[in-house]
Amino acid sequence: MGCNPILESFGNAKTKQNDNSSRFGKLVILLIEKQKQKIKGAVITNYLLEKSRIIAQSSNERDYHYFYMLLTQASKEILDSLGLISDPKKYEYVSKSGCYTAPTWNDKECYQEVVEAFQVGFFKILLTII
Repeated sequence: MGCNPILESFGNAKTKQNDNSSRFGKLVILLIEKQKQKIKGAVITNYLLEKSRIIAQSSNERDYHYFYMLLTQASKEILDSLGLISDPKKYEYVSKSGCYTAPTWNDKECYQEVVEAFQVGFFKILLTII
């Protein structure tokens, strides 16, 4: 379940009705060891990602959380290495609606959770391959 911060930050966005609205479907299949009745792992399949949200949001909505989290919470070194600046207002795709925060979504805390999630298990292996 350590992948939830990653899935939420890349797949959830602020809408007018909900600060943390899922914009995709997720199917979770638990892999259970029959003899011991213990969870051995899980397979998560994402589907129906709302791609239109990347290029357009209504007023008082924002794009996927991770874009804002990265721009406002990443260190200067990370942003420099990616060729980014920390002001979301400077980017066309995240500034169209004029909404940069979600009152009940904590960008700072959630960014740290995403960083930690990428540093464990499968994601750590994946990052060393990439």
